Amino acid sequence: MSKIEVNEIAGRSGTSISVASGHTLAQPHMPLQIIQGNLNTAVSTTSTSFVDVGLTATITPKFATSKVLVTVVLGKVGQSNSNGSSWKILRGSDVVIQHSAASGNAQTQAAFHISNGIYGVSHHSRFVDTPILNFLDSPGSASTLVYKIQWKNDGGTSYLNRWAVNVDMGSTSSITLTEVAQ
Repeated sequence: MSKIEVNEIAGRSGTSISVASGHTLAQPHMPLQIIQGNLNTAVSTTSTSFVDVGLTATITPKFATSKVLVTVVLGKVGQSNSNGSSWKILRGSDVVIQHSAASGNAQTQAAFHISNGIYGVSHHSRFVDTPILNFLDSPGSASTLVYKIQWKNDGGTSYLNRWAVNVDMGSTSSITLTEVAQ
């Protein structure tokens, strides 16, 4: 590998510098690509085991040394009763973020837990959360990576992208993957 040391790079004409097709110019901490997956339909679960939500995004990092910033925005999470739901983020079949006390009760085996019926809410079916989670993953791979969200119910029915009481007031959830050069 060769090394060129310069103090400044400037275009011969104009103000932009082109990189030949198939090549990538990267500096540390520079975003290289942004991929987003969306779920704009209402879904529900009564499962007490973790199951796929249907929210995924796929990225193929340009470098094995890159990190992937995972941003999850859950549009609206509702619950049919005062119980809650637990959530995980996976890369393939590997959990990439999980509470540090991963042994013990079910809530600690998740990246986060949403508990409805809190703060004296008298109509839990109208109580909704819109959680946002950011996580910087170090996959160590330049192969295609699939990130997905899983959830489980603590009792009753859990809803995503809608209230528990009816289907009006829908929303969209997203998972955004940003490859960050290192």
